[in-house]
Amino acid sequence: MINQDIKDSNAYNTYYDFAIGKVPPRKARKYKKVASPSKKLSPVKEAEPETTKRSMKDFHISQASGSGDGTDFKSGVLDEQQRKISGDSEDDNDDDSEDDNDDDSKGD
Repeated sequence: MINQDIKDSNAYNTYYDFAIGKVPPRKARKYKKVASPSKKLSPVKEAEPETTKRSMKDFHISQASGSGDGTDFKSGVLDEQQRKISGDSEDDNDDDSEDDNDDDSKGD
């Protein structure tokens, strides 16, 4: 399977020496990868302001606090309902006056 040309090759001899333990393996070198040109920022991108993207913490800080400034819990619909309940609306007064007339006719 392995012919003489393969046995004589430098790559096979290096592999064989490491495999039988004749030569100890070299210690792995740790190094930083150099950023590729495609990952480097272009001058156009550096000129843009960095405020386009905020972290979630900054986003919540910039929002209005829960102090209640600018918020109104009473809407127009709720005001109308409160008037009807308290009897301040004109429709309720008209109904009361009609009821009074009915009571007067019964009393006579």
